Amino acid sequence: MLTDIFHKRYHRRFLFGDGFPNELRKLLNQAGQIIAQDLFTAVSVKDKIYKDSHDRLAREYGIGILGEGKTDEEICLRLLFENYDLWNNRHGDQDYFLKMRLGLIELLFRGAEEYLRKEYKSNDLGMIASILSKQTFPKSKSTIEIALLKFITSVDELNARFHEANCPFTYHNGYIQLVEDELTDKEIEEPFWRLVSDEKWKNVDYEMKEAIDRRDAGKEDAVTYALQALESTIKIISDEKGWTTGREKGALNYIDNLVRSSNGRYIDVWEADAMKHLFSTLRNPRSHGAGSGQRPESHEQQRIWAIESCMSWIKSLINRK
Repeated sequence: MLTDIFHKRYHRRFLFGDGFPNELRKLLNQAGQIIAQDLFTAVSVKDKIYKDSHDRLAREYGIGILGEGKTDEEICLRLLFENYDLWNNRHGDQDYFLKMRLGLIELLFRGAEEYLRKEYKSNDLGMIASILSKQTFPKSKSTIEIALLKFITSVDELNARFHEANCPFTYHNGYIQLVEDELTDKEIEEPFWRLVSDEKWKNVDYEMKEAIDRRDAGKEDAVTYALQALESTIKIISDEKGWTTGREKGALNYIDNLVRSSNGRYIDVWEADAMKHLFSTLRNPRSHGAGSGQRPESHEQQRIWAIESCMSWIKSLINRK
């Protein structure tokens, strides 16, 4: 089975001159402590998650066993706690060493999240954790409720540790991804990922993650995936409200469903015009062959703007429901 892991998405090399930065060594150790002392303390299937994470990472790296240890848990935690050694062939260079361990952290957190979604029989983990933390549930919480709270606090601490180490990454919904700037992450991306954590927004979540991964790889189609996420959001809302007729031919028709006065104007006319402009000027030229004309191209800042704009629109549309 192919697994989407960190090193496959980030081809940029992390090299730091002599040695391995102490801030990153501390970060990996702290992540190991969060995983061992918090994340898995109330998860009954932690042994399975350790094994699955180890085996998936080992397969993607083409290695039989990732390190030393009697159990998968011991192997995984040793990887996070060991210091980088230039003369240890298993460590490789600094880039290889760091990416393997970030990939392991990602898989362990993803495994815990998938377990909690299945066991709690709900996908909006952020909403449930908010309710639990306010003591709406009885003070004597069940094991799965305790595990859920520990997961949320573990994610929050992991992201705080990334920030503290000046490491430009953040964990959301199963993936560690690059953060372009702190303000955007706090005001746009964090609220966005919380909103789309529910199962019904799974395609929006997937398409936006693809957009970000392709943006970070410098690919032009990052813009297309961001607009796919926006289109999916518009379609889901139209379907849920009962406004979809089956005669729609594309995103613009679904936007009309949201702006139509007979449907109560879910969005205003100027908002509909603004979104239609995004599709007609950014996506449509990229969704068709260029023929003998000039192929659409954008520079990095334009791709970043397009993704952030789509995130903002999606956040606004969902919050109106």
